[in-house]
Amino acid sequence: MAIELSRIALVPREVGCAKSQHASALGGLAHRHSLFTTQNLRENKNRTLKMKIFTSFLAAAYAKSVMHQSDVKRALTGQWISDMTGSPRHRRADIDGEAGFRPLAAMMLYLQDFGAAETNPQSVASFESELDDLELKMTNYGCYCWIQGTADGVIGGGKTKDMVDHHCKELYRCYKCVLNDYSANYTDVAYTVDFTEDDSGNRALECSNNVKQDSENVCECDKRFAENIARAEEDCSANKPDDEMFGSHCMAEEFRTLNGGGSFNPQTSCDKQFHGHDKENCCGFYPNRYPYDKNFSECCRSNTFLDATMIQNFSVMPAGTCSGRGGEVVENESGDPHAYFVVGDSN
Repeated sequence: MAIELSRIALVPREVGCAKSQHASALGGLAHRHSLFTTQNLRENKNRTLKMKIFTSFLAAAYAKSVMHQSDVKRALTGQWISDMTGSPRHRRADIDGEAGFRPLAAMMLYLQDFGAAETNPQSVASFESELDDLELKMTNYGCYCWIQGTADGVIGGGKTKDMVDHHCKELYRCYKCVLNDYSANYTDVAYTVDFTEDDSGNRALECSNNVKQDSENVCECDKRFAENIARAEEDCSANKPDDEMFGSHCMAEEFRTLNGGGSFNPQTSCDKQFHGHDKENCCGFYPNRYPYDKNFSECCRSNTFLDATMIQNFSVMPAGTCSGRGGEVVENESGDPHAYFVVGDSN
């Protein structure tokens, strides 16, 4: 069975106390109606009206609280954002899309050099439509690329169909680790990403301005995906030969899903394996962090040296194979995806 990212739902509580008091007051009014004077009725009516107002106030306050908690923003900063939207360099409004896809689409466009000439009015005018076109292209595709549309997020399973589908799978696994590490959907994590450009015109995305660890890590997941899609588009345009492991660099409409108006059915055509694996652990550092099931796999750390610098490498391997390949089995410290301990080490 494919792993689907769980969703956090905020379920409003009933404002039961005020309603109960209101019902009780009305019941008491009916029971003692014959004993009430005109003054009693007027006072009771005023109390009932105040109670209704208080109940409405509580409900409105709670609704406002829920809306505030779910009002997750992806803040995009940089001169290009300002040029494309005609708004200040810190953009938080219309570009925020369903399930976080809209800001991700902007990141992809940026790394594909869209609107490189900032003063080009044609690029500015077509910016929103380019975002829409990119959403149509990248979603409802293959075994992992928003196969049920942006509302359901990145879900899937099975063998990928091409390089783009492979990159969607990597994004899916990165988001899965966000869920494992922080008990939060990627759509529930706000972050800031800066669209930068050096003196030579080289564009890049910067996530280091985020204060919270989960914010920076979700940003890194999206950044890597945008970089990989930009590279795949380049390779496709250059007619680069198929990748030996992941296939074509170009997308094919034969893999457009049923939800997107195509004929490809991910439920029957993705060759899903390892049913029932519970991938609640993760291995590596963001964005190169992958979920695994400790019952079948292990996180293997090995060290290599570049000049005098030691580089740690992490990979998910079949259980019992890491030490034979010169590595050591490690797991994360509780609550910290950046800290590891050696399994079986009593020190």
